[in-house]
Amino acid sequence: MLAPAPGRMLLASSVFVALVVATRAVLGTPPPLWLGLACLLGLLLVLTLGALVPGLEMYGSVLLQGPAAGNRVALTFDDGPLPESTPRVLDCLAERGAKATFFVIGSRAKEHPELVLRMVREGHSVGVHGMEHHRAYAFLSPERVERDLEQAVAAVVDAGAPRPLWFRPPIAQASPRTFRGAKRAGVEIVGYTFRARDGWRSTTAPRLLARLGRALRPGAIVLLHDAWERPGSAAEPPPLGVSALPAILDLCRERGLSAVTLDELVQAGTEGSSMTKRAPPS
Repeated sequence: MLAPAPGRMLLASSVFVALVVATRAVLGTPPPLWLGLACLLGLLLVLTLGALVPGLEMYGSVLLQGPAAGNRVALTFDDGPLPESTPRVLDCLAERGAKATFFVIGSRAKEHPELVLRMVREGHSVGVHGMEHHRAYAFLSPERVERDLEQAVAAVVDAGAPRPLWFRPPIAQASPRTFRGAKRAGVEIVGYTFRARDGWRSTTAPRLLARLGRALRPGAIVLLHDAWERPGSAAEPPPLGVSALPAILDLCRERGLSAVTLDELVQAGTEGSSMTKRAPPS
């Protein structure tokens, strides 16, 4: 039997403490005002933490890593496709015989369907990352999340890709509303084992590779970017994950790890989450 997700245990504990304090306030001697305020603030902080860190799985199941069987890892790229940078990623993957999963922004998929089609033709998986990369995505209603995802899915399908199974929320944050909307839209939420922070302009290659070196292991899901969320000038280099990709693939090779799609990663084990069961057969 699987142990409860740490986030759900934290949430249950916080709610229990809040109920105890509230019951005492109603049926017994009211607690000090400071204690009541502290419990309320603590509960609000826990609820916020659950949305900011989907890896806690406080509000629902998240694909955070795959099975260790097969010595596979999944490289995933967010925020594309853009013609200035995504082809560089695809070229590098093709040269190395590696596969990846791209979480595309729906509006960009509509603008550059040829890049989505190239991803599919070269054996990569395509997921969705929202229609417009809404930074307040966790605050959207379930109905709006569902509509947004349906539009993003339609953009990917219209570009020639199979209907996406995977969804990574913008900024990788998900509230209960996000989970309900994603369920209605028929997609599974994907998190990460390692976040490269290559979408931060302050990240340096040595730091990225050093951090990855400590986290890279069989079954890992690595979050990278093939495009800037908000592109700067035309002369600005692409996110660090683009230029660092050869070194990342070298590190995988040194550790005997194969870079595969998420679909291939979850199929490496016979048991697992609903994501494993929903992944299409290879």
